[in-house]
Amino acid sequence: MHLPDKMKTKGPDLLAFGQAVKPKKIQGESLDDSIYQKFGLNDSYSSEVTAKLIKENEQPDFLMVFFPDYDKDAHFNGPVSPEYFAKTDGYLQNILNAYDSWDEALEENIFVIMGDHGQDQLKEKKEEVAIELEPLLDPFHVAPLMDEPSSGDIVIANNHRSAYLYTITPDIQFFDVASKLNQDKRIDHLAWLDEGELVLYQVGTEGYLRIEEGGNWSDRYEQTWTLEGNEQIADIQLDESNQLITYNDYPDIFHQLFEALNSHSETMIVTAKPGYTLKSEGAPVHNEGGEHGGLHKNDTITSMIVSGSDHELEDERMEALKDFFIQLLK
Repeated sequence: MHLPDKMKTKGPDLLAFGQAVKPKKIQGESLDDSIYQKFGLNDSYSSEVTAKLIKENEQPDFLMVFFPDYDKDAHFNGPVSPEYFAKTDGYLQNILNAYDSWDEALEENIFVIMGDHGQDQLKEKKEEVAIELEPLLDPFHVAPLMDEPSSGDIVIANNHRSAYLYTITPDIQFFDVASKLNQDKRIDHLAWLDEGELVLYQVGTEGYLRIEEGGNWSDRYEQTWTLEGNEQIADIQLDESNQLITYNDYPDIFHQLFEALNSHSETMIVTAKPGYTLKSEGAPVHNEGGEHGGLHKNDTITSMIVSGSDHELEDERMEALKDFFIQLLK
């Protein structure tokens, strides 16, 4: 990797990141940050460091604490695993116990507890769950995981319930790639941009849907769209009289796809139907467990609990959280 000796960046005034970064108040403390404990990237470390900062009066005005363990537990045991979630609850109690009383904790703070994604329940048999992308893409050659992208026709960036496909060979069209993937009924959506318009297909649903930003159709997020084709592909309902779009199993699907496809170089997105995951070189398969990373509501909808404020999150999307937190701090 060719990185500069120095790089200017931004970060918080206080940061705890396992063994890599420790605030002064916890340097020298005995914490769960050994090699066998992922160098501190675990729930116990998050809880203990937070409690220590509170007791030392080092708690900042805005403090974000990440508990990573339940994601792993849900991958292996399924989305509904209360016995594992109870462990996370215990670490939250440890933070509350750092105050003189729980009442004091709730009086002096606004607590926001939330997940950053959902989890889809995968089917039981590994061979049924895993959609092997490389055989479906034959005769196109997929670049091996650790090789240069130029070693193949296509590069796969796997996000488990979805994947980005990059065409390296110039004459390969996204439609040709989609025609290959369309053979597997476990594939859900295929999407790419064509001169700024979103092209959307769904395996098992006839036709296509083209979406353009701006237009006469609006949704609950006050976004407007122009639609051409079969709206059933996106599982939306159209209210002709009010020109209103209602999302069903794929909340905010158009905005999500536009943002994802515009975030970097030209690419194509493929997603899996509920119960299945995309398999490529190096990608794990959590059959019988949970998985996420797709567009379905199982992947994207999560829960949020707010204590200590009556202020509500009106725009129920992750991208609205920054403004929501700023309002809570006022």
